[in-house]
Amino acid sequence: MPEKNPYSFATGGRWLAQRAFLPLLVLASALSLCQLASALLESHGTQPALTWAARLSPLDHHPRLLLADLEPHRAPLHWGYIRSLYPAYAPAWIRLGLDLERQGEFTRAQRAFAHAARLDRTFLPQWTLANFHYRRGDAAQFWHYARTAASPYQGDLTGVFSLCLRIEPDPLAMLDRLQPAYPAARLDLLGLLLRQQRFTDAARLAPHAASTPVRGTGEMLLAGCQAANNAGDTASAVAFWNAAAAHRWIARAPLDPAQGVLIADSTFHHQPTNACFDWALPAQNGVLAHAGLPAGLRLEFSGLQPPGAVVARLRLPVQPGTRYRLVWRYGVEFTPNSAQPIWRIAGQQTEPWPLAAQGREESFEFASGASSLLDLELLLPPAKGRTRPEGKLRLEWVRVEPVRSA
Repeated sequence: MPEKNPYSFATGGRWLAQRAFLPLLVLASALSLCQLASALLESHGTQPALTWAARLSPLDHHPRLLLADLEPHRAPLHWGYIRSLYPAYAPAWIRLGLDLERQGEFTRAQRAFAHAARLDRTFLPQWTLANFHYRRGDAAQFWHYARTAASPYQGDLTGVFSLCLRIEPDPLAMLDRLQPAYPAARLDLLGLLLRQQRFTDAARLAPHAASTPVRGTGEMLLAGCQAANNAGDTASAVAFWNAAAAHRWIARAPLDPAQGVLIADSTFHHQPTNACFDWALPAQNGVLAHAGLPAGLRLEFSGLQPPGAVVARLRLPVQPGTRYRLVWRYGVEFTPNSAQPIWRIAGQQTEPWPLAAQGREESFEFASGASSLLDLELLLPPAKGRTRPEGKLRLEWVRVEPVRSA
């Protein structure tokens, strides 16, 4: 009698297991091929391709999301399928709410939006519900959900602020109601107000924005200062400048036109930046400039500079209808017969400066007229019988002070 193979049962069992596993392997392979085919069809983006992609991969909601955009008449059907497939997918409930709202079924729409907001506590569902209450004129519910949306959000809130300002035009009161926790949100609001040219409101916000330790704060404050100046709103421009100075975004002193503090760097302690109320040194061929203590502003002329070149400029926030005295200390070392420098301001100009190698002090009075902003310019005007200056000019300090009546 032949001996039994001791491994025959184990071998048979393994074979049976392999036969049972084979259909699962075939099914998994088929599903993988279907998913691959679905992905390839989806990449085409056409309506027929997406329809086939949805059929090949019925558990994938993405083809139906795309079909909902391509087939508006069947969009509710696609979104309904997605909701049945993924009942916790908040965007599908948001879409249902929008469809119901368009049909005038506001109660059901609110329920759909509220359900989406319960499913997803992030920004979009909460803000969608806030928008719904805004459209329905329910201010209390709007502020509740707007605050819920904005408080934890770490992105750009410009759109949120734009809508909130329609209800609460005061930006500080609006911020107090919205309470965004993200510090950069103040910059979003400041940028929005500047684009809307609401310089007075933006200037009120400037100190709050200046306390935000976010990169770009100083640049935005100076941009607001410049924009307000260009629009003729000197008071707002000074508020921007002072906010930046108080929080050390610029290493300059605050200004106070009412008290006669008009120059932020009268001793040229810093290299001019051409930013708003700082000194500007226009680039000129043949002119080298440098500032810093102890020598002040130092200008060197090669004689190749253009005639009438403006070599330094400063914007002054003055009080209208006020008389001022400009005082400066300087030294000039020019070649003989050179044209001499002058100051020009408010349509008036000084006499050519007497040439003096050592420090010399001069003064000049002018009236601001109806202006609240004046440009003070240092230039080298062409003079008959004079050559272009060649040599050095040094400004130790410059002051502008109101002339007090006796």
